[in-house]
Amino acid sequence: MLQRKVITRSPTGADAGRPLASAAAAALLAVSLAAFAALCVLQRAPMADALVYRAEGAAVAHGTDLYGFTVTEWRLPATYPPFAALLFVPAAWLAPPTLKVVFVLGNTVLLAVLVRLSFRLAGLSARLPAVCAATALTLWLEPVFQSVLFGQINLALVCLILWDLSRPPGARGRGLALGIAAGVKLTPVLFIAYLMFTGRRREAGTAAGTFAGTVLLGAFLLPAASVDFWTRRLYETGRVGKPWIVDNQSLQGLIARVMGEPSPGPAWALPAAAVGCAGLWLSCTRTTAAAKNTYAARASHAEKDPYAEKDPYAEKDPYAEKDPYAEQSLYAENAPYTENAPYTEKSPYAAQAPHVAKAPHTSGTMYASEPPHAFELPHTSGLPHMSRPPYTPGTVPASTTTYVSRTTYAPDRVPVRAGGAAPGTGPHPDRWGVLGTAFTALLVSPISWSHHWVWCVPLIAVLYAGHGPRPAAAVAAVFTARTLWLIPHQGDLDLRLPWWQQPLASPYPLLGLLVLAQLSASSSSASRIR
Repeated sequence: MLQRKVITRSPTGADAGRPLASAAAAALLAVSLAAFAALCVLQRAPMADALVYRAEGAAVAHGTDLYGFTVTEWRLPATYPPFAALLFVPAAWLAPPTLKVVFVLGNTVLLAVLVRLSFRLAGLSARLPAVCAATALTLWLEPVFQSVLFGQINLALVCLILWDLSRPPGARGRGLALGIAAGVKLTPVLFIAYLMFTGRRREAGTAAGTFAGTVLLGAFLLPAASVDFWTRRLYETGRVGKPWIVDNQSLQGLIARVMGEPSPGPAWALPAAAVGCAGLWLSCTRTTAAAKNTYAARASHAEKDPYAEKDPYAEKDPYAEKDPYAEQSLYAENAPYTENAPYTEKSPYAAQAPHVAKAPHTSGTMYASEPPHAFELPHTSGLPHMSRPPYTPGTVPASTTTYVSRTTYAPDRVPVRAGGAAPGTGPHPDRWGVLGTAFTALLVSPISWSHHWVWCVPLIAVLYAGHGPRPAAAVAAVFTARTLWLIPHQGDLDLRLPWWQQPLASPYPLLGLLVLAQLSASSSSASRIR
């Protein structure tokens, strides 16, 4: 009597360490959040941007001029389209202390979502301990820290864009979230062009239609504010802030500080146009090349698949000669239906189920423990057509290969280290195209405050997955060093920086240009290979 042996693993090694890793990651996240909260309380963080959003919502609710007020000691105005002000109406119902707590907690959750989306973009395993640990560490990146400290909505916008673009091609409603993000803040419009130039016209049309819908909704509910914004306020870039201060990490801010000119004019506009066209072209080229490589790899795998076109077991069954019942079976000589039986010479299961002819997990033997129906053939006209007699434990010789030698693949039992590639998954083919488009938008925008560069989170994840920990750590160091705040920048000192302080004053646009240069080098290498 054969017995099936089941091999189990004891909770040792990687499995036993998972609860400990989860507890350590949760403790790290709790300590990081507690330290951040204590810092906010000690410094009495005003969260000025959250107060601006609250004032915008109050202006919509009370019917006052949306673009005619300023709040906080810095006299900050409303700068977003009317559609964004409609979304800020619930903020007017909360008292400022409650609003600050809601923004801190909400941005913390959004940061965890962004980390998970970044892992998915890079093809990393998004286990809970890894997500918690990465959230605790990325909180102290300068763009992320400033976004949470100011009560910004950058994390929400990046999550909308990244979630939408990392979905499978052809997914229902793909482009909808991108259109909403563009309706709140105009810079994501560049991603619509990215979708169009990479051949995803349906997704681009969905995003463009959604964006147009946000504009029409704002015009319907706030007609006066819409006319004011789209005809006048949109072009008053100086109203948002001074473009030459170190807070502005766009290409305009870099050029203004290098030239010592508050308004660089064409000296900024022409390079920005060139960078915008080049960055979008490089991003689309990189995505197209990645898609072609993925398609070629799948096609090559299909050609090498032994079951794709030709079954090697269809021509000759290795068990036909060794089967003791192939020649001596009483059914082979005495059965009156053997000559006309459609299943005696060629069974449809022989070509359609190669694993019946040869089991991939045995060494030239049958499964001694298979149930009887494994060797039975369908019945026709009431007569059992069988190539072998029914299985009985007394007639079928037991093989030395038992059930214990069979291997069953269980994905949930495959150990994956934190930060490692998930089994069966890989980096998203759009990863560098999405990042290139994001950094292009940040570079060419007239104003890109330092907290707008929260795209550093997916950049670090993609670098870690594709190039190892050293490049990822170097980029993380750039976004943690806060060199732009260490140089003298009071008053107009930003315009009188010596040459050696210029890189310290503009670390993010320089890194963005480096990313585009890397895309250019990668595209050139791919062209030479093809």
